Amino acid sequence: MCRIKTTMICLIPKSFVAVRVTNYRLISLCNVVYKIVAKTMANRLRSVIGEVVSDNQSAFVPRRLILENSIIGFECMHALQSKKGKSGSSVCGSISSTRGLCQGDPLPAIRRIPDVYFKALGQLVNYEKSGMCVSRSVPQAEGAHLASLIGVCHVRCHERYLGLPSFARRNKRQLFKNIKDLVWDKIKGWRSSLLSVGGKEVLLKAILQAIPTYSMSLFQLSKSLIREIQRLCYRFWWGTSDFVRHIHWAFWMKLSKSKDDGGMGFRDLIAFNQALLAIQG
Repeated sequence: MCRIKTTMICLIPKSFVAVRVTNYRLISLCNVVYKIVAKTMANRLRSVIGEVVSDNQSAFVPRRLILENSIIGFECMHALQSKKGKSGSSVCGSISSTRGLCQGDPLPAIRRIPDVYFKALGQLVNYEKSGMCVSRSVPQAEGAHLASLIGVCHVRCHERYLGLPSFARRNKRQLFKNIKDLVWDKIKGWRSSLLSVGGKEVLLKAILQAIPTYSMSLFQLSKSLIREIQRLCYRFWWGTSDFVRHIHWAFWMKLSKSKDDGGMGFRDLIAFNQALLAIQG
């Protein structure tokens, strides 16, 4: 049994400067027999696991899209960010008090919130991945001090939830600039001169043009950013780089047409973004 469970853990750095364990990607090179046994046990537990684990304790709810969780989270953060008062004045009225004034330090009550969350869902809070942002009217020093007391990181409202930004500013080009960086990192990791035409086509359709799909399902990316991403794909297709230039025998609009119409079937990302947003209704 020990030989079956024996595995080799390979650490692959996520960045050039990896100083913490979280900067590495763990890959377990286990035995094939172990995978077969684990798959068999998972199939047997599938029929009874619903009686033990509730649907709200799972990260993925059956028959529901994970994108719906992102929409709910974004709407909650947007509601907190919106101003409730009128411009130039405040709404006043008679307030009937039902309880006494709040006295004492509210920090212990805030610290008990993760415990309540754990008792309700059975999930521990990962403080290293948790962040806290404060209003712009609160000094950043006080916000950082409050975050240190709670034990989380102080962020400037740029944290992400399920891979998408929690706050959408007007400058969406800067907000989604990381998508272009991901596409460029993928292109730099390949040598287009060593790939065939079919290999380039598969990589473009299955990887490069699939990277912005998740963000496009909820947000409308700026056209300038989409054109820059398409320009990177266009240069990769014809083998053009910063050091080598090749002739571009056709425009990208021609390549975006279906193969029956003489194109290559590449996605028009601007139209694709509109189609994904239309699914929301």
